[in-house]
Amino acid sequence: MLRKALGGETNGMRTKNNGKKSHSRPEISEYLQGSIIQEGLELIDIFLRRVTEESVRTRREEMEFLAHPATPSPSGPSSSAPKL
Repeated sequence: MLRKALGGETNGMRTKNNGKKSHSRPEISEYLQGSIIQEGLELIDIFLRRVTEESVRTRREEMEFLAHPATPSPSGPSSSAPKL
């Protein structure tokens, strides 16, 4: 689909003047190649930033949980036991 959008053949084959098919890629301008690469790098950067933020958030939550263990609530099992 990208190849078609860039003006190339959809099957990756081009016919030469003598009728034989060639497996060479369609020509893409240097500017367009640079744009595609730049966009890809930006998407990778965004993805890595989100993964890193999620990892840091998860690790912070784990550390907070370990630093402050849950205390039994008043409505927990100990309050339902009969008082002597």
